[in-house]
Amino acid sequence: MPLDPYRLDSNCSLNRLRIIDLPDYALPDDIKGKSGFDLLASVVVKGLTPQEHGRRIAYLLLTLKRGDAINRAARPQWDDSYWDYWSQIDTFWIGGGQVSGAHGAAICVTAEQTMQQAGFPAIRVRCADHPRLLPVMGAARYLPPEIKATAAVVLDFGGTAVKRACALYTGEQLERLHVFPSSPVSCEARLADHVETMLSCITETVADAQRSGYAPADTVMSSLASYTPDGQPVRGVGCYDRLRDLADDVRGYLSDRLSQRLDRALTVQLIHDGTAAAAAYAGTPNSAVIMLGTAIGYGFPPPEDRVRGVAANVAILGQAHG
Repeated sequence: MPLDPYRLDSNCSLNRLRIIDLPDYALPDDIKGKSGFDLLASVVVKGLTPQEHGRRIAYLLLTLKRGDAINRAARPQWDDSYWDYWSQIDTFWIGGGQVSGAHGAAICVTAEQTMQQAGFPAIRVRCADHPRLLPVMGAARYLPPEIKATAAVVLDFGGTAVKRACALYTGEQLERLHVFPSSPVSCEARLADHVETMLSCITETVADAQRSGYAPADTVMSSLASYTPDGQPVRGVGCYDRLRDLADDVRGYLSDRLSQRLDRALTVQLIHDGTAAAAAYAGTPNSAVIMLGTAIGYGFPPPEDRVRGVAANVAILGQAHG
């Protein structure tokens, strides 16, 4: 099935993309044959220098941009539409915890320089502003326009933590983001405990928003570390893929449980975290957002008319985040 850049599914994963070789390029032997996850998962990049880290990002991006036959053959799930789309990308925004620290800028500079030296002089690799918060900011822009609200609870359910915030709007435009302390999450927990953690995080965030003087909408925007091509997590063994074992309609299940808990009608919307992150840069043509955290996520910025507008400089309130 051809790539739909705004409806990503598990076939789109970069974690399983293998870098067999980059012909006529001096790819280090210890990189050849590795998957994206082997190169850039959080557990394997610890201890790398910013330069080593940046080069690994560049090797992944070069694989996507070049689309060499040897690498296409190792990814039979992708037809030409995937490789053709990636070949058109000339700006990569890098987000996630891996580039949120003091060395983030050096990592992105090295990645860009490596790409340019490899024959792509027009490529831009930029560390995103507020790299940890991209899924939260993007999910806030996906609040449906028919919902007339000045505030909405927004969460990003990741592999190790849940980022929590209240988005604040003027009209239909996102103006501010009040960030609350993150909550830990364990993907090793029993499914029932995992769901309880999710519901507790949402409940706590609603309460935090109200204590801060906001009146959040009845729709909760939730970014998930899971593909959600139809607004539901895919079936699988991932941290949030397991939610499909609860019900075919996970959104309805979580909405009902949350409504019962808070004694008010609430709706939970679920968005793939990479897709949410990409919305932070909506309207940026020929670009991709790469999220480097526990694993690799990504998304393609949608046209501006698909999401809410955003202030030129969204104010970040509350707990400081990189």
